[in-house]
Amino acid sequence: MKPDNTTPQVTPIEIEKGGTLTDTQITDAVTNVPAGSTKTVKPGTKPNTTTAGDKQATVIISYQDGSSEEVEVPVKVTTQVDRITPECRRSCYKTWRYFA
Repeated sequence: MKPDNTTPQVTPIEIEKGGTLTDTQITDAVTNVPAGSTKTVKPGTKPNTTTAGDKQATVIISYQDGSSEEVEVPVKVTTQVDRITPECRRSCYKTWRYFA
């Protein structure tokens, strides 16, 4: 059984459309797990990165006493346009217009 004072922490993952998402990236996104516990990606829950959008993966944490817990890891699959900030859009547009 997990210690009462231990709550797994999840860090969302952001990956570019078409990028390779590994099991290690997913399991590393789950921290604050007791020593001796194992983390594995639940079969069939690793997101496909061929389409952009908000997705999720499930990680199974197995504790030393034989109990387990599932946690959801948010995965955002982005396109290059998603990463351009509103500030850049304004300033870059002026630059693009100038050179067009």
